[in-house]
Order: sequence, then structure tokens, then C-alpha cells
Amino acid sequence: EQSQAKQTPAFWPGRLEGQPPPTPRVVLKDAPPIVILPGFGNDQVDYIAPNGLAEEVSLRAALTRRGVDSVPVVPIERKNWLNVAKGLSDPQFVAGNAQPEGPAFSWYVAKAKATVEQAVAARGERVVLVGHSAGGWLARALLCVAGDAWALQNVRGVVTLGAPHAT
Repeated sequence: EQSQAKQTPAFWPGRLEGQPPPTPRVVLKDAPPIVILPGFGNDQVDYIAPNGLAEEVSLRAALTRRGVDSVPVVPIERKNWLNVAKGLSDPQFVAGNAQPEGPAFSWYVAKAKATVEQAVAARGERVVLVGHSAGGWLARALLCVAGDAWALQNVRGVVTLGAPHAT
């Protein structure tokens, strides 16, 4: 009979026995701040302590081990995603052409913009946006909504992970 206990993944050899993470092969020097934009349905904690696991296994910790000393995550909570339902009153959303300024996603764009501005103010340098899933296309939406001048002043680059970009 199999146990119903939840199995904790090792992530690296010896982790479950207390071994520290392996030394990364690549460590960045003078890395810019990286702002993580959570994907649809995700909470910021999913990038800090995923599934209630230790922070050392998170994306933020992995980036920190690689030399990034500032890795804020846009403060999204799972319940915030209920705001997307506001799009049902928006004809563009219903037609499949939701706009980032519309009721379905403007809340996310505002939180992302504020997080970027706080990170830039704290370090005095532009950030790299790392958008996971919907966070990837919402990173692009942020740049469009905020405008070229804002983007040039605050953002150094954009990386998307599994983002559903339309062609």
C-alpha cells in the first residue's frame, strides 16, 4: 500500500539531508535588479516559497545564488485574479481583445508598475522584468501602457517564461 504522504522533491542531491544548493556554474557580476511578474492564478509566494517549501528552492533564491541581490516579486495574491471577471462587462474582453487598461487587467499593470518603480528607486538602476506565463504578456502590456519614456527610464529588458504571446 502506497503512502498518501506528500513527497518533497529533492531539487538537488542531498537537499533533504541538509546539503546546501550546489554552487551555480554562472554567477553574474553587477547584476541588475530583476522583478518577477507572477503568472495567471499565481501568488507572489509561489516565487518565494513555492508550495510551502523552503525559500531556498524558489526562483527568487535561485536568482540570488546567481548574483542578483534584488529580486522583488509583484505583490499578487491568488484572490486578486478574481478581478479578471470584471472583464465580463468589457465588450473588448468578451470579444477576445482585452486591453491592459481595461477592467480585467489594469489592477495587475498598476501593481507591476509600482513594483518596478520601487525597485528602481531602491537601487538607482533599471530592472529586468521576468514574466512567468500571463506575467510575460502582462510585462509587455505594462511597457505599452506606461509608454516608451517610462520603459527607457525603468526597464533594461524583458524575459518571458512560458508566456502565451499571440502571433
